[in-house]
Amino acid sequence: MKKRLLHFKYWKGRPIKDDYNGKPLIDYKGRPLFAELVVLNMLKQKGWNGVWVDCYHKKFRKGMMHVKPVKLPPGPEKYLKAIIKKNGKLSGCWDIFAWKGNQYQFVELKRRKKDKIRDSQKRWYKIIRSLKFLKPTFTIVEWDFE
Repeated sequence: MKKRLLHFKYWKGRPIKDDYNGKPLIDYKGRPLFAELVVLNMLKQKGWNGVWVDCYHKKFRKGMMHVKPVKLPPGPEKYLKAIIKKNGKLSGCWDIFAWKGNQYQFVELKRRKKDKIRDSQKRWYKIIRSLKFLKPTFTIVEWDFE
């Protein structure tokens, strides 16, 4: 499992309408984004496709709350459904599910000194590691403001 530490700039612009119940906003190239979407954009710059897995609303997102949720393409959808079947639910899925060809990865974001991995996320990791099919990479991104 990989670990990364990132520092972001705090959004100082106008408040947004739906901040997902007070979720911190990051200044990403002059626009407000949640940390998950910043990291998703970073992955896209490296050739990955992916989504922010909004477990609370059971939706897959590529943008802020005002952007319509997306459906997964057939390959990644089949892959994720196999994991969900074994887990019994989407809950515990890591924040970002990304794919490039037949490579998959999960990324979990934790704000430094404020968040930690939950038991459901540990279970998700263990279930995937126990499956016989293609193994994804896992990355934990610890982040904070500059």
